[in-house]
Amino acid sequence: MQWRRLTPALLVVALMLLVVALKTQDAGGISQEAIAVLLILFIGMFSFIVLSAPESNEMREAPTSSKTEQTTPNSSQLSDSALPDPLDEGFDTPLM
Repeated sequence: MQWRRLTPALLVVALMLLVVALKTQDAGGISQEAIAVLLILFIGMFSFIVLSAPESNEMREAPTSSKTEQTTPNSSQLSDSALPDPLDEGFDTPLM
């Protein structure tokens, strides 16, 4: 199943590399068109890798932890009261 999805992508990559080889051979060296095709190829590969990467555990756990924080209002009140008073700590001068 996965090879069916990867086959068109691999064919496009092979075609782009063939175009780069032909452009390089015609110009007698690397040309602007060959660099442009390589740039498009690398951008496409990068976006494919980023979009097909599985989500990390942190991304999956974040919405569930925010739901528990919203349902318990006492936890937010405790964290606010646990902070030290800025005037006692010496932060009494405004910055601007």
